[in-house]
Amino acid sequence: MLGVTHHIFNKLNDLWGNNSAIKWAQGQSIVGAQYRGGGFEGNQCKQLLGKAGQLADNLPPELQNYALARELFNSVMKSCFSETLDPNYKKAVFNFEKACRKLGIPLSQKFTVYLYPSLNSVKKKFGARTLL
Repeated sequence: MLGVTHHIFNKLNDLWGNNSAIKWAQGQSIVGAQYRGGGFEGNQCKQLLGKAGQLADNLPPELQNYALARELFNSVMKSCFSETLDPNYKKAVFNFEKACRKLGIPLSQKFTVYLYPSLNSVKKKFGARTLL
């Protein structure tokens, strides 16, 4: 979760300019850990993902899809990594992947390793017969 959240957040921060994403997060009392070079930890990443709608209210139109990608990643987290498997977990994963492609975020090894093996761990945990 950390790597994917950071990747999207950092790209948004670069495009928005003037550390605007970092300033927005700080305004929400979401502050990165000093010992991680200012990077966010798990709880802060969850807060960032949960506030995607509030972020969207502050973004210029051309960056709105970054808030959407974060919202979709939050759906992946909730549907695949909760106590019960959401019956629509596949849709959540594929919608997030589609959003990343639309943003031009390459589905790097980090994304691929995160998404597809996660589906396999979901399969093992819940006994799903078909995932893809």
